[in-house]
Amino acid sequence: MFSNDKNVETIGQLIEVLKHYIGLQSEFLKLDIVDKVVRLLTVITMTVVLLGLLTLTLIYLSFGAAFALADLIGSLTFGFCIVAAVYLFILILFVIFRHKWIERPLVRFLASLLMEKYPPFRNMTNHSEITKYNSLNDIRLKKEAIRKEIDADDAKIQTLWNSLFTKPEILSRNASPSKRLQSLLQVGAGAFDGALLAWKLYRRFKPRKR
Repeated sequence: MFSNDKNVETIGQLIEVLKHYIGLQSEFLKLDIVDKVVRLLTVITMTVVLLGLLTLTLIYLSFGAAFALADLIGSLTFGFCIVAAVYLFILILFVIFRHKWIERPLVRFLASLLMEKYPPFRNMTNHSEITKYNSLNDIRLKKEAIRKEIDADDAKIQTLWNSLFTKPEILSRNASPSKRLQSLLQVGAGAFDGALLAWKLYRRFKPRKR
């Protein structure tokens, strides 16, 4: 029955493991958010800086090209118009091929960033040794270590759960009538046993007075 001391101890261990498991999941989620936000902001910052430098470069190159064309064709106005026509042509190409050149790369990048599949664990120190984060690599190391502990807790939860619950004889097709009757009697006594188990768990985990 559930209310015996062994099962009470097992349920106590299960509750402690579940509390630790939930804490690890919460910590992992926070680190995962920090990891992805930092990577996304890094990409955005680099893109803005590179686009700004590229824009300044193109402006000076455009003026140089326009003045060079003006010397060739004898008209500064037509030189600037030709340069503007080249940029207009490039814009039209981007509009036509926007799905291939812009949309698909962005989808692939964001999917790889936000829906990342983590690699198998590697040998590393315990995550508790990492207390300060100076780089994304520190965050990723701790995430991987936490995932290792999460998997270990998951295995413990499965083991403890399986030790508590077995398939009742009444649900077995090959069960004899006597076994089924015994299972029915056990179900009838389950309400009292559950109340007794709840009382023992309450006494075990009730807050202590200071």
